[in-house]
Amino acid sequence: MEKIAEIYERWRSDYKRLWELAPEIQKTFNNLHMSTHKDGVLSIKIKELVAIGISVAIQCVPCIAIHTKLALDAGATRDEIVEASAMAVILTGGSGAAYIGRVFESIDTFSTKV
Repeated sequence: MEKIAEIYERWRSDYKRLWELAPEIQKTFNNLHMSTHKDGVLSIKIKELVAIGISVAIQCVPCIAIHTKLALDAGATRDEIVEASAMAVILTGGSGAAYIGRVFESIDTFSTKV
């Protein structure tokens, strides 16, 4: 099984390549991302916790890695991330539970203090 750090680095490389190969598409996506990835009614931390739950629910390992890192960067704690992930497991059952380990690995990979 590929490690979270490798998945994250591959995503970064693919994201950069998309900028090179399809700059207009990437620019549009980036504008959407930047317009939503800021404090609003919900803080960035809460938005990232929601994104982790969605990532578990849709079984997207790169998404789990990316949004766990961003949640940690936004000040989320291990407990908050686990609780957000648990909500996805409650709603998806076994399919979500199969991905919870990737959340734990992401926390361990990207946390400096939680």
